[in-house]
Amino acid sequence: MKSVMNKQELLRSKKLFDLLENYSEDLSQKDKEIILKQVNNCSVIATDIYSLDNYWRSMDLEEFCDMLAIEPIEIDTINEDEVNEGLRLIWQAEPQEQIYYLEKYSDVIENFYKRSKGTISNMIFWSDEYFEADINTIIDVLKSDDVVLFKVNNEICGKSTKTNI
Repeated sequence: MKSVMNKQELLRSKKLFDLLENYSEDLSQKDKEIILKQVNNCSVIATDIYSLDNYWRSMDLEEFCDMLAIEPIEIDTINEDEVNEGLRLIWQAEPQEQIYYLEKYSDVIENFYKRSKGTISNMIFWSDEYFEADINTIIDVLKSDDVVLFKVNNEICGKSTKTNI
């Protein structure tokens, strides 16, 4: 993921890593709260004690810090071509870079197409149908007013609806 992060994100990730390197779920609640405040002052994405205690179940500390350091594209700051370029980056990236682009673009894409939160990651990770779809198919689905069902092995595991954003 670091290969696509900008300098500010890299510096933020390093600072977060330094703050959390000696963090332990065995610390006192008071110490956890002090560290949490420092982390949230540095990170772009607010976190909580539960996440600090449990991130390691799905990723290592470096990946966790990288995720907290990524500055997402602000909603309503990019046009349709840029939104679709973000989609292309997500769909064409290698797994580690894909996580970066998901964190960076998901909210703005879902907002632009007025789709429920989680639509983009569900299309990638929880859908046999859209996982390998071409980008134009994905754009057409996002533009439609249809409820989109996500299926894995023919079992529905999620859906995307239009929102009233």
